[in-house]
Amino acid sequence: MPSETMNEADRLLSEVRSVFADLHGGRTATVTLQSDLAGDLGLDSLAVVELHDRLEGAFGVTLSPDVLATAATPGDWLQAIFEARGEAGHARTDVPVAPPAVRPAGGIWPEGARTLTEALEWHVEQHPDLVSVRLLGSHGQSPTEELSYRTLAHESTTLACGLVDEGLRRGERVAIMLPTGRDYFMAFLGTILGGGVPVPIYPPANPSVLEQHLDRQTRLLENAGASVLIAEPEARAKGANLCSRVSSLRAVRTPGELSEAGRRPHQLPDVGADDTALIQYTSGSTSDPKGVVLSHTHVLANVHSLGQAVDVSTDDVFVSWLPLYHDMGLIGAWHASLVFGFPLVLLSPLQFLARPASWLEAISAHSGTLSAAPNFAYQSCVDRIRDEELDGLDLSSWRAAFNGSEPVSALTVERFAARFDRCGFRRQTMCPAYGLAEVGVGLTLTPLGRGPSVDVLERGPLQRSGEAIRAAPGDANTVAVVGCGMVAPGYTIRVTDAHGGPLPDLREGRIQCRGPSASSGYFNNDAASRSLWSQGWLETGDLGYLRAGELFLTGRAKDLVIRGGRNLHPEDLEQALGELEGVDPNGVAVFASADPRRGTERIVVVIETGLEERAAQDALRNRVGRTAAEVVGAAPDEIVLVPGGSILRTTSLKIRRGATREAFEAGLLSPAATATALPHTAADRWHRQASDRGLREAVASWAFGAYVWVLLGLIGLPLWFAVQLPMGRRRRWALTRAGGRSLLVLAGIHLKVQGNFSHDGPVVIVANHSSFVDALALMLALPEPVVFVTSSDMEHRRFVGSFLRRLGCAFVHRGHADRGEEDVKVMADLIRAGHHLVIFPEGSITPVVGLRPFHLGAFAVATASGCPVVPIGIRGTRDIVRPGTYLPHHGAAAVTIGLPVMPDGGGFTGEVDLSHRVRHAVAELSQQLEIDR
Repeated sequence: MPSETMNEADRLLSEVRSVFADLHGGRTATVTLQSDLAGDLGLDSLAVVELHDRLEGAFGVTLSPDVLATAATPGDWLQAIFEARGEAGHARTDVPVAPPAVRPAGGIWPEGARTLTEALEWHVEQHPDLVSVRLLGSHGQSPTEELSYRTLAHESTTLACGLVDEGLRRGERVAIMLPTGRDYFMAFLGTILGGGVPVPIYPPANPSVLEQHLDRQTRLLENAGASVLIAEPEARAKGANLCSRVSSLRAVRTPGELSEAGRRPHQLPDVGADDTALIQYTSGSTSDPKGVVLSHTHVLANVHSLGQAVDVSTDDVFVSWLPLYHDMGLIGAWHASLVFGFPLVLLSPLQFLARPASWLEAISAHSGTLSAAPNFAYQSCVDRIRDEELDGLDLSSWRAAFNGSEPVSALTVERFAARFDRCGFRRQTMCPAYGLAEVGVGLTLTPLGRGPSVDVLERGPLQRSGEAIRAAPGDANTVAVVGCGMVAPGYTIRVTDAHGGPLPDLREGRIQCRGPSASSGYFNNDAASRSLWSQGWLETGDLGYLRAGELFLTGRAKDLVIRGGRNLHPEDLEQALGELEGVDPNGVAVFASADPRRGTERIVVVIETGLEERAAQDALRNRVGRTAAEVVGAAPDEIVLVPGGSILRTTSLKIRRGATREAFEAGLLSPAATATALPHTAADRWHRQASDRGLREAVASWAFGAYVWVLLGLIGLPLWFAVQLPMGRRRRWALTRAGGRSLLVLAGIHLKVQGNFSHDGPVVIVANHSSFVDALALMLALPEPVVFVTSSDMEHRRFVGSFLRRLGCAFVHRGHADRGEEDVKVMADLIRAGHHLVIFPEGSITPVVGLRPFHLGAFAVATASGCPVVPIGIRGTRDIVRPGTYLPHHGAAAVTIGLPVMPDGGGFTGEVDLSHRVRHAVAELSQQLEIDR
């Protein structure tokens, strides 16, 4: 490498290290040009945006917004800098100015439209060539695209025909994983016109993580029962693998492929008002996906109500950079523009992240009147737009700046108004709002022309009793709460106590609502749907209070972490981190904490660990960062390692995230603080309660574990001697099952069995394996004797080995069970003798959460013998006896017996095909994600 290039590389690496240190409390890291920014360094999307800004300043270049999506390593950024050298800086004259367009006079729009597609048809009949959407190019590098109503109708109809040609049936779900752009509009409308239901999914931020991203979407796709995934060509290449993992998925297609197939005309179905317009997922890769079902009636009701509140007209211009998979961008911006007939000016989200000024420049150039964004976007404008970029910026046309989707910061509101006052922005333009996916997008809005209302409250009464008491001037212990406005026309909200009783004004409680767009529930999730409604009111899951009819939001009862406008669910990350070496399995708390510097929320992870050496702690932090990036697609902003018992819990041992967050924000969660007694203070009370509770929980846990071991000795020892006696195998099996049932009953452990097991001929039984309890659960679930195939290591253990031999277990060599010819022959002989085999194809138990790859031994036997494979899913046993431990815990388990899967073809290819189909079935039955490690 030339010396000049080496110097540039050193400068770049220095900037990367600086960003890492700033975001991780001064920690240092080894950084090379090949380091993975997300995986190795834990830099999330917001950190990468900050790196982008620093590199532009340090190297004096203007980088393309696309680099945010494509650069995965410092070497990629260095290449982007070299490519940008010599290019002129971006000037405001590059922003395309909207040509004058004649809008329909008199504020006329399709008020009688019952569906989104009827609204489109009305516009096509009235003014087909009027521009509906204007897509802005980035930095002038690509031309602006203008989509008329005629274009939208024609191209979406063609794509709809392609979906019908693909075999789409009415009501089937079509997942759309596309970036903001022309294809997205056509895919969404085309799905509806073809009789399908759109399911928006956010695309990967970087193509290099496409495979991991698709892994995280499998549970969502499975829950939605998606039959087709519309994606870009890179994802199309992964289609076969994805279809094998999602039972409902028939095809992964690009918009171009569907449009080409759509040249053959088809009769398209009629779309009704009560048909589902979209399924809007509030959680992506979680173990319990929640897809909000919204009909056309729901969407239009919410759009009309918000339009009435904002007094929209066809003279409005909505400027947006919000992604179209986000409800604020999809419904609030596009669907509203489609219904009311005002133009939508759209930037790429990457363009905004790279240069926040581009958003305000577009408002200025296109005389935008309406725009919306999460709070962090307004803060980004305050922090990242340079003074020289304000010259010539005219924001006087902007009449409603909606601020929602995440908690609104009073500081951000005031800073934004003050910073852009010189550009014509008025404070009364700022419009804090509140909404939720379960009603579409919006529920409350700040009255037009009034500006935000901020309550400065005494922090103590609010935290202790939920009383919103105005603080006296000069009071330092205060909290500022921004009002989210008045309820939209046609809707009602109330605040209740924990028992559903209405609370008066200025009392914090649970926010409930009802109205014409309130969803009936979540798709394919009856349990979550039932919990959504209470006494005829929809539970928002949020906390707040009312004052003179205005809603003030104070927190989230549902513990969502909203980061940069995106929802992250703490349960998934807590479970995954609890499996890491050095972490107490039930000692992880994940929550959001306000980040005033970025105007959004930071992700905080608190971990109980016994590690004391600095090197071991640093290694654990690195593992935590990498795991978080894999599980939720974002690295934590702060990782706090604390001693056992530091995390606050309920009496039923559930993590109290809110209370732990308060302790963190009070500075009480560092190891030094938790080890220091602070008498007569809140810190002292908190620490004493945490220590007492931790001691009580530990004693109760050990007592229960000891009790179960005593039971095991009292039942197991006589049972061991009994099976040594001369008796038939069925008698030994019956005695063991009776002993196992007695153990579970006396220990208070419930086992639920679903499905039937009845087969004339021999079968191979395959199940997931995450606990020592799995074999007992299967033995109690299966009504007739089977042969467990286990490791030869167990055969030579004096007490256990003789017991397993008397039960008729077969032993194979660990590490060779997938292709060991001798072991396969032994198992095949057992099948020919008429025995049922039970095999755990994952192999040994490990702390890894999820369904690990299968060894092929079971499927080699089934393929060679032509016998079916019966998939079985086991749930709950991991919580009873956790991997790596021998201490039983209270819990319940379930065994679900699936339908047999027949081999289809022979040889190695047939074995692999069979393993894939069975693994997918086991994953579904056990409700686990399939992982490739």
